[in-house]
Amino acid sequence: MNEFGKRLKKIREEKGLTHAELGATVGSTKSHMWKYENKDIDTGLKMMIRLANFLRVTLDWLAGNGDFNDVQFANKEKYINVINKVMHYSACYYLPKHWEDNI
Repeated sequence: MNEFGKRLKKIREEKGLTHAELGATVGSTKSHMWKYENKDIDTGLKMMIRLANFLRVTLDWLAGNGDFNDVQFANKEKYINVINKVMHYSACYYLPKHWEDNI
């Protein structure tokens, strides 16, 4: 199983989706979803973008970058909350408003 396949399976299962449900949602099939997870086949960029958008993860994480167990969610609000927590524990108490506009 390739890195993309491992990550796709991880996030699909975490969201409680079957291969058929995921495939139907992104305009593909159960068979293709299974193959993406278990075989080394190319999804193509358009399908990877559809999957990342629907699963609400970053394309970068889904493609295999970053720590496997540290899912990078594509949710600006959640990202800002995480940054604020990190900064709080680093003796900074807020994320300056102008930074949020650049994320």
